Amino acid sequence: MELRHLRYFIAVAEELNIRRAAARLNISHPPVSRQIQDLEQEVGVPLIIRGKRGVTLTQAGLVFLEEARLIIAHAAQAVADARDAQRGMAGRLRISYSFGYLAPSLAKVVKQFREKFPKVKIDIHQLDPRQQMEALQRDTVDIAYAGLRFHALQDHIHFECIHQVDVHVALPLGHGLLQKRAIALTALADESFVSLGGVFYDYRNWLERLCAGAGFRPKIVHEADTSATMFGLVSAGFGIALLPALHDPPAAEIELRPIAPELPKFDFNIAWRRNDDSPALRHFIEIVRRPVPVEAARG
Repeated sequence: MELRHLRYFIAVAEELNIRRAAARLNISHPPVSRQIQDLEQEVGVPLIIRGKRGVTLTQAGLVFLEEARLIIAHAAQAVADARDAQRGMAGRLRISYSFGYLAPSLAKVVKQFREKFPKVKIDIHQLDPRQQMEALQRDTVDIAYAGLRFHALQDHIHFECIHQVDVHVALPLGHGLLQKRAIALTALADESFVSLGGVFYDYRNWLERLCAGAGFRPKIVHEADTSATMFGLVSAGFGIALLPALHDPPAAEIELRPIAPELPKFDFNIAWRRNDDSPALRHFIEIVRRPVPVEAARG
Protein backbone atom coordinates (compact mmCIF):
# COMPACT_ATOMS: atom_id res chain seq x y z
CA MET A 1 0.00 0.00 0.00
CA GLU A 2 1.35 3.39 -1.01
CA LEU A 3 0.30 6.93 -0.20
CA ARG A 4 -1.14 7.37 -3.68
CA HIS A 5 -3.65 4.57 -2.96
CA LEU A 6 -4.86 6.54 0.03
CA ARG A 7 -4.98 9.84 -1.86
CA TYR A 8 -7.03 8.23 -4.66
CA PHE A 9 -9.40 6.64 -2.16
CA ILE A 10 -9.90 9.91 -0.25
CA ALA A 11 -10.70 11.72 -3.51
CA VAL A 12 -13.24 9.04 -4.51
CA ALA A 13 -14.77 8.99 -1.00
CA GLU A 14 -15.16 12.77 -0.95
CA GLU A 15 -16.41 13.13 -4.52
CA LEU A 16 -18.51 9.90 -4.44
CA ASN A 17 -17.78 9.65 -8.13
CA ILE A 18 -14.73 8.10 -9.78
CA ARG A 19 -14.77 10.46 -12.81
CA ARG A 20 -14.96 13.56 -10.63
CA ALA A 21 -12.22 12.14 -8.39
CA ALA A 22 -10.03 11.53 -11.45
CA ALA A 23 -10.60 15.09 -12.65
CA ARG A 24 -9.66 16.37 -9.20
CA LEU A 25 -6.47 14.30 -9.32
CA ASN A 26 -5.74 15.44 -12.89
CA ILE A 27 -5.59 11.87 -14.24
CA SER A 28 -7.90 9.69 -16.32
CA HIS A 29 -10.48 7.64 -14.45
CA PRO A 30 -9.34 4.05 -15.36
CA PRO A 31 -6.14 4.30 -13.22
CA VAL A 32 -8.21 5.57 -10.29
CA SER A 33 -10.61 2.66 -10.59
CA ARG A 34 -7.73 0.17 -10.75
CA GLN A 35 -5.98 1.71 -7.72
CA ILE A 36 -9.20 1.45 -5.66
CA GLN A 37 -9.58 -2.18 -6.69
CA ASP A 38 -5.96 -2.90 -5.73
CA LEU A 39 -6.53 -1.18 -2.39
CA GLU A 40 -9.64 -3.21 -1.65
CA GLN A 41 -7.79 -6.40 -2.52
CA GLU A 42 -4.96 -5.50 -0.14
CA VAL A 43 -7.30 -4.46 2.67
CA GLY A 44 -9.39 -7.58 2.11
CA VAL A 45 -12.85 -5.97 2.32
CA PRO A 46 -14.99 -3.81 -0.01
CA LEU A 47 -14.56 -0.11 0.64
CA ILE A 48 -17.02 1.34 -1.89
CA ILE A 49 -20.22 0.24 -3.59
CA ARG A 50 -20.26 1.15 -7.27
CA GLY A 51 -23.51 2.33 -8.85
CA LYS A 52 -24.62 3.94 -12.08
CA ARG A 53 -24.74 7.41 -10.58
CA GLY A 54 -21.61 7.15 -8.49
CA VAL A 55 -20.30 5.31 -5.47
CA THR A 56 -21.17 5.00 -1.79
CA LEU A 57 -18.91 3.99 1.05
CA THR A 58 -19.31 0.74 2.92
CA GLN A 59 -19.08 0.75 6.70
CA ALA A 60 -15.50 -0.45 6.30
CA GLY A 61 -14.91 2.36 3.81
CA LEU A 62 -16.11 4.99 6.30
CA VAL A 63 -13.71 3.71 8.95
CA PHE A 64 -10.87 3.44 6.43
CA LEU A 65 -11.49 7.02 5.25
CA GLU A 66 -10.90 8.46 8.72
CA GLU A 67 -7.63 6.57 9.11
CA ALA A 68 -6.50 7.37 5.57
CA ARG A 69 -6.97 11.08 6.21
CA LEU A 70 -4.89 10.81 9.39
CA ILE A 71 -2.11 8.95 7.57
CA ILE A 72 -1.98 11.52 4.76
CA ALA A 73 -1.97 14.36 7.30
CA HIS A 74 0.82 12.69 9.29
CA ALA A 75 2.84 12.12 6.13
CA ALA A 76 2.45 15.77 5.13
CA GLN A 77 3.49 16.84 8.63
CA ALA A 78 6.51 14.54 8.49
CA VAL A 79 7.61 16.16 5.24
CA ALA A 80 7.13 19.64 6.69
CA ASP A 81 9.00 18.72 9.88
CA ALA A 82 11.88 17.22 7.89
CA ARG A 83 12.17 20.40 5.82
CA ASP A 84 11.98 22.52 8.97
CA ALA A 85 14.69 20.38 10.59
CA GLN A 86 16.94 20.91 7.58
CA ARG A 87 16.56 24.67 8.14
CA GLY A 88 16.97 24.35 11.90
CA MET A 89 13.32 25.22 12.50
CA ALA A 90 12.47 21.83 14.05
CA GLY A 91 14.21 18.85 15.60
CA ARG A 92 15.85 18.37 19.01
CA LEU A 93 18.65 20.15 20.84
CA ARG A 94 20.33 18.59 23.89
CA ILE A 95 22.05 21.05 26.25
CA SER A 96 24.17 20.36 29.32
CA TYR A 97 25.47 22.70 32.01
CA SER A 98 27.43 22.51 35.24
CA PHE A 99 25.48 23.22 38.41
CA GLY A 100 24.85 26.94 38.78
CA TYR A 101 27.23 27.92 35.97
CA LEU A 102 25.66 30.76 34.02
CA ALA A 103 22.19 29.46 34.81
CA PRO A 104 20.50 32.88 34.35
CA SER A 105 22.37 33.45 31.09
CA LEU A 106 21.52 29.96 29.84
CA ALA A 107 17.86 30.48 30.74
CA LYS A 108 17.82 33.74 28.79
CA VAL A 109 19.35 32.12 25.71
CA VAL A 110 16.95 29.16 25.87
CA LYS A 111 13.99 31.52 26.18
CA GLN A 112 15.09 33.51 23.13
CA PHE A 113 15.73 30.33 21.17
CA ARG A 114 12.32 28.83 22.01
CA GLU A 115 10.58 32.06 21.01
CA LYS A 116 12.29 32.00 17.63
CA PHE A 117 12.29 28.22 17.06
CA PRO A 118 9.26 26.85 18.95
CA LYS A 119 9.24 23.54 17.06
CA VAL A 120 12.71 22.54 18.27
CA LYS A 121 12.46 20.30 21.34
CA ILE A 122 15.03 21.16 24.01
CA ASP A 123 16.47 18.74 26.56
CA ILE A 124 18.58 20.23 29.38
CA HIS A 125 20.86 18.11 31.57
CA GLN A 126 22.94 19.07 34.60
CA LEU A 127 26.39 17.45 34.39
CA ASP A 128 29.83 18.29 35.69
CA PRO A 129 32.39 19.32 33.04
CA ARG A 130 33.95 15.85 32.83
CA GLN A 131 30.55 14.23 32.28
CA GLN A 132 29.73 16.86 29.67
CA MET A 133 32.81 15.94 27.65
CA GLU A 134 31.89 12.25 27.86
CA ALA A 135 28.33 13.05 26.75
CA LEU A 136 29.58 15.08 23.78
CA GLN A 137 31.82 12.21 22.69
CA ARG A 138 28.96 9.70 23.07
CA ASP A 139 26.62 12.00 21.10
CA THR A 140 24.12 12.24 23.96
CA VAL A 141 24.56 16.02 24.27
CA ASP A 142 24.81 18.58 21.47
CA ILE A 143 26.22 21.58 23.29
CA ALA A 144 27.83 21.90 26.72
CA TYR A 145 28.17 24.90 29.02
CA ALA A 146 31.41 23.40 30.28
CA GLY A 147 33.37 26.38 31.53
CA LEU A 148 36.76 24.72 31.23
CA ARG A 149 38.57 24.20 27.95
CA PHE A 150 39.81 20.61 27.60
CA HIS A 151 42.83 21.04 25.33
CA ALA A 152 43.32 17.30 24.84
CA LEU A 153 39.88 17.03 23.19
CA GLN A 154 40.17 19.95 20.79
CA ASP A 155 40.73 17.76 17.73
CA HIS A 156 37.13 16.56 18.00
CA ILE A 157 35.41 19.14 20.20
CA HIS A 158 35.27 22.87 19.51
CA PHE A 159 35.54 25.23 22.48
CA GLU A 160 34.51 28.86 22.39
CA CYS A 161 34.76 31.48 25.12
CA ILE A 162 31.42 33.23 25.65
CA HIS A 163 32.13 35.08 28.90
CA GLN A 164 35.07 36.34 30.89
CA VAL A 165 34.46 36.57 34.62
CA ASP A 166 36.36 37.51 37.77
CA VAL A 167 38.10 35.01 40.02
CA HIS A 168 37.01 34.44 43.62
CA VAL A 169 38.50 32.45 46.46
CA ALA A 170 36.29 29.94 48.30
CA LEU A 171 36.99 29.79 52.04
CA PRO A 172 35.51 27.61 54.78
CA LEU A 173 33.53 29.32 57.53
CA GLY A 174 35.74 30.61 60.30
CA HIS A 175 38.76 31.20 58.08
CA GLY A 176 40.79 34.22 59.19
CA LEU A 177 40.81 35.80 55.72
CA LEU A 178 37.02 36.14 55.78
CA GLN A 179 37.55 39.30 57.82
CA LYS A 180 38.69 40.97 54.58
CA ARG A 181 36.24 42.18 51.94
CA ALA A 182 38.80 41.41 49.20
CA ILE A 183 41.92 39.26 49.36
CA ALA A 184 45.27 39.67 47.64
CA LEU A 185 46.41 36.56 45.85
CA THR A 186 49.79 36.84 47.56
CA ALA A 187 47.99 36.39 50.90
CA LEU A 188 47.19 32.82 49.84
CA ALA A 189 50.81 31.75 49.40
CA ASP A 190 50.89 29.73 52.64
CA GLU A 191 47.39 28.26 52.27
CA SER A 192 46.51 24.68 51.38
CA PHE A 193 44.62 24.40 48.09
CA VAL A 194 41.95 22.03 46.86
CA SER A 195 42.14 21.52 43.09
CA LEU A 196 40.30 19.59 40.44
CA GLY A 197 42.28 16.59 39.25
CA GLY A 198 42.10 13.79 36.71
CA VAL A 199 40.58 15.03 33.47
CA PHE A 200 40.54 18.53 34.97
CA TYR A 201 44.25 19.07 34.44
CA ASP A 202 43.39 22.26 32.56
CA TYR A 203 41.97 23.64 35.80
CA ARG A 204 45.16 22.77 37.67
CA ASN A 205 47.26 24.40 34.95
CA TRP A 206 45.09 27.52 35.22
CA LEU A 207 45.46 27.56 39.02
CA GLU A 208 49.24 27.17 38.86
CA ARG A 209 49.56 29.93 36.26
CA LEU A 210 47.58 32.35 38.43
CA CYS A 211 49.64 31.63 41.52
CA ALA A 212 52.91 31.78 39.58
CA GLY A 213 51.95 35.29 38.51
CA ALA A 214 51.78 36.19 42.22
CA GLY A 215 55.20 34.65 42.87
CA PHE A 216 54.33 31.33 44.53
CA ARG A 217 53.45 27.74 43.75
CA PRO A 218 50.13 26.57 45.24
CA LYS A 219 50.34 23.86 47.89
CA ILE A 220 47.73 21.44 46.54
CA VAL A 221 46.74 19.00 49.27
CA HIS A 222 43.69 17.39 47.60
CA GLU A 223 42.46 16.87 44.05
CA ALA A 224 38.73 16.39 43.56
CA ASP A 225 37.20 14.52 40.65
CA THR A 226 34.09 16.75 40.53
CA SER A 227 33.29 20.37 41.32
CA ALA A 228 30.87 19.27 44.04
CA THR A 229 33.60 17.26 45.74
CA MET A 230 35.94 20.25 45.61
CA PHE A 231 33.36 22.40 47.39
CA GLY A 232 32.81 19.65 49.94
CA LEU A 233 36.52 19.47 50.74
CA VAL A 234 36.70 23.24 51.14
CA SER A 235 33.68 23.28 53.45
CA ALA A 236 35.29 20.49 55.52
CA GLY A 237 38.39 22.64 56.04
CA PHE A 238 40.86 20.71 53.88
CA GLY A 239 41.89 23.85 52.02
CA ILE A 240 40.76 26.79 49.92
CA ALA A 241 39.95 26.96 46.21
CA LEU A 242 40.07 29.51 43.43
CA LEU A 243 37.11 29.53 41.09
CA PRO A 244 35.36 31.74 38.57
CA ALA A 245 32.76 34.05 40.09
CA LEU A 246 29.86 32.45 38.28
CA HIS A 247 27.58 31.32 41.06
CA ASP A 248 27.17 30.98 44.79
CA PRO A 249 28.78 27.84 46.25
CA PRO A 250 26.43 24.89 46.84
CA ALA A 251 27.71 24.37 50.40
CA ALA A 252 26.45 26.65 53.18
CA GLU A 253 29.79 26.27 55.01
CA ILE A 254 31.65 28.21 52.29
CA GLU A 255 31.98 31.94 51.65
CA LEU A 256 33.47 33.67 48.61
CA ARG A 257 35.74 36.68 48.49
CA PRO A 258 36.95 38.58 45.42
CA ILE A 259 40.65 38.73 44.63
CA ALA A 260 42.22 42.20 44.71
CA PRO A 261 43.90 43.58 42.77
CA GLU A 262 41.91 42.05 39.94
CA LEU A 263 43.35 38.93 38.30
CA PRO A 264 43.15 37.94 34.63
CA LYS A 265 39.58 36.96 33.80
CA PHE A 266 38.44 33.34 33.69
CA ASP A 267 37.35 32.27 30.19
CA PHE A 268 34.03 30.44 30.31
CA ASN A 269 33.64 28.08 27.34
CA ILE A 270 30.84 26.32 25.59
CA ALA A 271 31.68 23.19 23.60
CA TRP A 272 30.24 21.16 20.75
CA ARG A 273 31.39 18.44 18.36
CA ARG A 274 33.36 19.74 15.41
CA ASN A 275 31.54 17.43 13.00
CA ASP A 276 28.05 18.41 14.19
CA ASP A 277 26.35 20.22 11.32
CA SER A 278 22.93 20.51 12.99
CA PRO A 279 21.16 23.68 11.79
CA ALA A 280 19.35 23.94 15.15
CA LEU A 281 22.69 23.88 16.95
CA ARG A 282 24.02 26.56 14.62
CA HIS A 283 21.01 28.79 15.37
CA PHE A 284 21.47 28.27 19.12
CA ILE A 285 25.15 29.20 18.96
CA GLU A 286 24.27 32.37 17.06
CA ILE A 287 22.02 33.43 19.94
CA VAL A 288 24.66 32.47 22.52
CA ARG A 289 27.18 34.70 20.77
CA ARG A 290 25.07 37.78 21.32
CA PRO A 291 26.67 39.89 24.07
CA VAL A 292 25.34 39.23 27.59
CA PRO A 293 26.38 41.49 30.50
CA VAL A 294 28.43 39.75 33.17
CA GLU A 295 25.83 40.77 35.78
CA ALA A 296 23.19 38.86 33.83
CA ALA A 297 25.49 35.88 33.56
CA ARG A 298 25.93 35.81 37.30
CA GLY A 299 22.29 36.53 38.12
